[in-house]
Amino acid sequence: MTILRVDIRVSLNARPLIRSLDSFSVGDPGLAMKRFLRFLTPILIGILLTIVFLILEAFLGGVCHCERPLQYFFPYVTMLGVHAEWGVLSFLLFGLQFPVYAVSVTMANGPNWKARVLLILIAIHACAVWVSFKISG
Repeated sequence: MTILRVDIRVSLNARPLIRSLDSFSVGDPGLAMKRFLRFLTPILIGILLTIVFLILEAFLGGVCHCERPLQYFFPYVTMLGVHAEWGVLSFLLFGLQFPVYAVSVTMANGPNWKARVLLILIAIHACAVWVSFKISG
């Protein structure tokens, strides 16, 4: 009887795209604070971007009296449409979109991975905008 053996080897020199979750364990309180502060800046930048794009959307939406700026800046919310029962979900999508983008870029290791993650996020956002326009007709 033959047993199939699978040997998986991991190179120690390979740098993962995203830091492992083991590195986020709380051992040293000072280290935990450094990690918290590492993510605080991108979260605050994401919140600031949300506010800036909301103001920009309000001005641009007022000029054209349409939803197009909302669909460009916040496509995930506009994909849901106007459903009263999805109010919390749409609020979360609206408020967390840009902070999640910023934290995703921050979690990537090295400038090359950060650029790749940024390009992937731009592509995902562009696809979401396209789907948003297709849904709205």
